[in-house]
Amino acid sequence: MRQRPERRKHRRLKRHFIVKFRIKSQTKPHKDKDEASAKWEMVTLQDLSAGGALFNYNEKIDVGTFIDFMIEFPLGEGDIQCVARVLRCNPIPARPLFGIAVIFAEISEEEAERINLFVEEIHLKHPDQFDD
Repeated sequence: MRQRPERRKHRRLKRHFIVKFRIKSQTKPHKDKDEASAKWEMVTLQDLSAGGALFNYNEKIDVGTFIDFMIEFPLGEGDIQCVARVLRCNPIPARPLFGIAVIFAEISEEEAERINLFVEEIHLKHPDQFDD
C-alpha cells in the first residue's frame, strides 16, 4: 500500500479540550451586524495545529462555511479568537456526529504562533499525543 505524502505544514496535537464556535457565513469571513446574535456552541477538539483543527459536532456544517472559533487556553493564558473555514464534514459511523475539519482563514501571526508554541510545548512533554 502506497502512503500519501504528508501535506500538513504544522505539527498536529491529538488532545481533547473544549473550544467554542459559532457559524458566520457560507460566503464571507467578515463580520455582519446579525452575527452578534449567533449562539456560541461548545465542542471537543480532536486535534489542533497552528493551521486548523478537527472537532465533532451533532449537525452537518457545509464545506466552505466560515465560523468564529474561540480557543480557551489553560492556566489563564488568554483566549484566541479567529475565523475558520470548513474543509470537510464527514459523518462518523455508528454515531450521530460529524467530524468537522477546519482551516484557520483569518488568524494573526501572533495567535498562530501562540498555538504553535502551545503545541510544541505539549510535544516536548507528551510526544505520544502526536501524529509524527
